Amino acid sequence: MSTLLDVHRGEGSLELQLSGEWRALKMPEIDAALAALDLTGISKVVIVADRVAALDLSGAWRLRELVRQLASQQIQATFRAAEPDQLRLVDQTLSDAAVPGRPASPETTAAVDTHLEVAIRRPLIDIGRSSIRFVRHLRHGVAFLGRVSVTFARALLQPHRLRPISIARHVYDTGITAIPIVALIAFLISVIIAYMSAQQLISFGATIFVVDLVTIGVLRELGVLLTAIIVAGRSGSAFAAEIGAMRLNEEGVKPERARSAPKPPPEVPSDLAARLSGNKAAKATFEAFPPSCRREYIDWIIEAKREETRAKRLAQAVEWMAEGKRRNWKYENC
Repeated sequence: MSTLLDVHRGEGSLELQLSGEWRALKMPEIDAALAALDLTGISKVVIVADRVAALDLSGAWRLRELVRQLASQQIQATFRAAEPDQLRLVDQTLSDAAVPGRPASPETTAAVDTHLEVAIRRPLIDIGRSSIRFVRHLRHGVAFLGRVSVTFARALLQPHRLRPISIARHVYDTGITAIPIVALIAFLISVIIAYMSAQQLISFGATIFVVDLVTIGVLRELGVLLTAIIVAGRSGSAFAAEIGAMRLNEEGVKPERARSAPKPPPEVPSDLAARLSGNKAAKATFEAFPPSCRREYIDWIIEAKREETRAKRLAQAVEWMAEGKRRNWKYENC
């Protein structure tokens, strides 16, 4: 009759030999072959599918429709061998336990029974788990409320236990000052997630969901986790250093400060050296000065912008040093 369907008629029965490719590309030919079937006086149809070269889901769906059509006409439809796997897959997907007029396979019946059992048990299990979770959360909430109430009552009876200044300081140090670094890390993580997800979703044409992924992933999931880790690490290290310093102070141990390298002795300008060589008293005073006092005179002389000012300061400096005075002797008794 056709390259896709061979019909063998018997007494009140019909044998359909399927062959060729039952695919979506052959659907017009399959429909034409099935429409040409003469079911007059037929009460039983045997389907043989062992010669089918290819059977996709479209062909399995058309075969299923054929079985349902025969059942609606009170015609019993059976398979000589095992029914195709594709047909069983369609039946299981549609949760069709048994097509009228065709006995269900043991695998299909067992799968349907398991599905029904799971469908009945799952709501009961979810209700039980939700009830237990609600009771636990309620117990923890009541315990927390009671602890807060007891602590607040003790604080009212003993006001000195309240330390608003310390609380405000710690809130500022751990929370407000951590906002910039937390915002920066969250922004960088968002950029990385957006870039990586876009590279993967572009293969499926779903780049529109990148914004949703970043929004839900960062704001609802990663944002809280990143904030907790950054604040805990940053504040924990600061508190540990502060506690260590407090213990050292209690034990009387003072940390050694790094000493700066001594400054080199100031270089005496040539005109100042010439003036000092002509005044022995001033030279002796200058040589007896510590390096800081010498540097004060030298800097004062070098800072002069004009030659007249420099010569005036040279004369004044020699005069003061001859009298044994320092550069800022006027402010020593203030």
